[in-house]
Amino acid sequence: ARQRQELTLTRQMTEKEEKNMVLEEKYSSLQEEIHGKTKKLKKLIVKYQEAETDISDLQSEFQSERNDMLQTIRQLNKQLKLKELIVENFIPPEVRRRNRC
Repeated sequence: ARQRQELTLTRQMTEKEEKNMVLEEKYSSLQEEIHGKTKKLKKLIVKYQEAETDISDLQSEFQSERNDMLQTIRQLNKQLKLKELIVENFIPPEVRRRNRC
């Protein structure tokens, strides 16, 4: 959750930076325009790569949490089956019926 908030804030800052970059674009020559746009493109490529890395990190974090939850579910199911087996084999049926009601 915290990483998602950080990612949202980072995106908002990036959007503001991009808006400012567009507003500041005034070139005196074609060569200067090419240089400026190349520089902007390089920045955008870096931001894109960072976003891809963030997505990959979030996906692996999600997968790890999912695996942990599945493992916990399996352990709980095993414990439940063991307890049911113990109850069935060591507690007389009359007592079980009485306790269920």
